[in-house]
Amino acid sequence: MDELQSIENSIAALEKEINSLDSQLAEAESQLADQQKEYEIIQENLKVSQEDMSERVRSIYMNDDVSYWDVLFSASTIQEFLSNFVFFEKITERDQSIVASIQENKQLAEEKLAQLEETKANIASLKSTKETQQAVYNQQEEEKMAMVAALEEDEESLNELISEMQAESSNIESEIQAYYAAQQKAAEEKQDTPADNGGGNDDAQDGGGNDNIQDGGGGDYTGTGSMRWPLSIAGTDSSGYGYRGGEFHTGIDIAAPKGTPVLAADSGTVILVKRLTYSYGQYVVIDHGDSISTLYAHMSAIYVSAGQSVSKGQQVGAVGSTGRSTGNHLHFEVRINGQHTNPWNYVSR
Repeated sequence: MDELQSIENSIAALEKEINSLDSQLAEAESQLADQQKEYEIIQENLKVSQEDMSERVRSIYMNDDVSYWDVLFSASTIQEFLSNFVFFEKITERDQSIVASIQENKQLAEEKLAQLEETKANIASLKSTKETQQAVYNQQEEEKMAMVAALEEDEESLNELISEMQAESSNIESEIQAYYAAQQKAAEEKQDTPADNGGGNDDAQDGGGNDNIQDGGGGDYTGTGSMRWPLSIAGTDSSGYGYRGGEFHTGIDIAAPKGTPVLAADSGTVILVKRLTYSYGQYVVIDHGDSISTLYAHMSAIYVSAGQSVSKGQQVGAVGSTGRSTGNHLHFEVRINGQHTNPWNYVSR
């Protein structure tokens, strides 16, 4: 069991690192897109300046038989002389401006191109690192699954795994019941509080330092009364509700590819978010009102937080194989006042 815990901890650390690499990749690719746009703008500005200079050179060539001095001293009056002088001065300034613009845009283009190459190199490095870490992750996932399967064949180890699952299931029941008790207490206190009191915050969390547990102060975002299938695809039934071997399976297991979106069966409030390396692995519990809640376990990723309101069909996580699991699947439970019940009475494909 210690070896299993060790590999589960390693997998969790690798998953965190891979998620961080994904975030860095997304940021670098966004940066690359911005730099590419900036480079294209600079290139367009450079093209315009070069065309202006080409036109100027062409004009000088076409009129090379007329010298600067010819035009200047062809003036019949001092006013015309001054006017011609100012005209040539402006032409000279414009020529200098065009040359300066070309030089500036060339330098900017070189700098931006260097940035582009640096960002591309960074992306290539991140992708290579991610590929390496993903390979290690996949290997350790396979080792973990084989280890769990081997432990389940050993009676003593199997009993230990069953006890671990039962203990966490009991913890979930207790935490859900504590949430409902807090809800009830908050409702009673609100009813007893005079309308003009103006104090108190009935929707506050308990502030006890555990961000993964909602204390029941909110919970007014209730369900529709009917549930939808908790996955974006049908998946395959891999284990039903009820006894299997020496343990009681408290939900249904739906096999699906890793990363498959896990969806809220109904609207409600997220009351539990746990990221464990054992038993249920990464899981979420949603309260739907009327003491009905749903649980989504063994997820590879969680996209909600405790206290958050979710709508029916909203993605709350992704299918995985965290915790005690031998393959990618969703463990789905329906609970009434914290106690598990048959999910098939509430959902269907």
